[in-house]
Amino acid sequence: MPTELYAGLIEATLATTAALLLVLAMRRPLRSFLGARIAYGLWGLVPAALLATLLPAASVPVRWQTVATILGASATPGPIVAPTAPVIDDAGWCLLWLCGALAVALWIGWRQRALLQRLQPLIPRGDRSFLSAAADGPMLVGSWRPIVVLPVRFERDFPPEQQALMLAHESAHRARGDAQANALAALAACVFWFNPLIWFALRCFQFDQELACDASVIEARPQARRAYAQAMLQTQLAGQGVIVPLGCQWPAGHPLKERITMLTQALPTPKRRRLGHLMLLLLTLTLSFAVWASQPANSASSNSAARLFDVRVLLSTPGAEPLMPRLIVREGERAGFRSGDGAKEIAVDFQVDASTDGMIYVATELKSGGVVVGKPGIGVRPGEPGSITISDDAGAKIELTLWVSEHSSTQPDVAAGIGASQRLPDIMPPPRYPADALKGGIEGEVVLDLQVDANGIVRDVRVVQSQPAAVFDEAAIAAARGWWLNPAAQEPGALPGWVRAPITFSTHE
Repeated sequence: MPTELYAGLIEATLATTAALLLVLAMRRPLRSFLGARIAYGLWGLVPAALLATLLPAASVPVRWQTVATILGASATPGPIVAPTAPVIDDAGWCLLWLCGALAVALWIGWRQRALLQRLQPLIPRGDRSFLSAAADGPMLVGSWRPIVVLPVRFERDFPPEQQALMLAHESAHRARGDAQANALAALAACVFWFNPLIWFALRCFQFDQELACDASVIEARPQARRAYAQAMLQTQLAGQGVIVPLGCQWPAGHPLKERITMLTQALPTPKRRRLGHLMLLLLTLTLSFAVWASQPANSASSNSAARLFDVRVLLSTPGAEPLMPRLIVREGERAGFRSGDGAKEIAVDFQVDASTDGMIYVATELKSGGVVVGKPGIGVRPGEPGSITISDDAGAKIELTLWVSEHSSTQPDVAAGIGASQRLPDIMPPPRYPADALKGGIEGEVVLDLQVDANGIVRDVRVVQSQPAAVFDEAAIAAARGWWLNPAAQEPGALPGWVRAPITFSTHE
């Protein structure tokens, strides 16, 4: 779960950042050409991009092919270093993000609560607004049911025409849902608190919102530009000590020159407004599609929810070189491989099923020369070998060894046929770091002697030396029992025989 949350958060952050950069680059040119209301509408690209990440990714057909190879040469195995402990994993990052998000949410909530307490008592007026001695200017307070709060000296400080314009400004905020938009912006700040761009964009968003509201008021009262500018100037000179975390307020801190300059500009014609709305629609669709298309595609199959397993097989038959095919199979589906032809054909079919006890169960069917010689089943632990020995009608022994582990990423098609030569690495999964040693920061080394048979399978493990004594022995032995050493990589005649393997346990990179 933490991994999915972390991946989703990264994907959402990238999409949001891309949308914000596009909006910040276009807002000023678009405002000059198409007006403040269209420029404010540009901010709709951000939630559109975010929602696009929640849509299911495209499905593409994936063909899973068997890779079957004859053992070839590979590098001689060197010292094994146990995996180092990560400084912080996905769960840790998610916890850190959650703490930051809660801290920002509590900070915003505390400021909003402090504002409501400061504005008390609220004196109701007859026009669904309220008076407060703490208010320096008109403001819309709240998110879901916002109220208009005016200063007590509102009627005394402002002429009736300016009063009407300022009330129209706050009413426009309420009618257009700006208080709710600001609440969503605050929520975005909580989610993406770690992104510095979100805080800069938040100020730009609120400024564009005020300009768009100004444009709405002037569009309805085109003859009141002068009175509207005077109201702005008077509010600017009075200052505003009250900040509204959730809601809207008559802006006193925004650049006055830019707002008054906007009032002197001609309103966009209906044709330009239609062009602006069409442009916003095209931009929203294009960006949303780009974000959606950038998601990794899901593989389409009849059982897409099933897990994938990486199966490595070592097949030893009398009079033939060992085969080691590798298959990527889906849980519960039949898979297999074949080698040779006619009477010498060996066919192995199997089905992989996982259980809740941590074991992986493999049901097999082995054919020799087209005749079924056995249908054994075997249970193995992930990454550890499991062997099956079957005798055919002629008494020849066929040995099948399996290593099964969960496949965590998409496996591409491999253009290789049965019997194609390929260099194969040893299978040497590193040991698990003992929890007590990891917690105590203990490091050390274990030297093992491995008894390896002719097929490269580890049959016995002995501890030659360990430092500190007995701390890492159990983990090293458990890991070594699941190893396979490529026989072709050893000196001629070395296998069967003993191989020495040092394993270093370190908590540092």
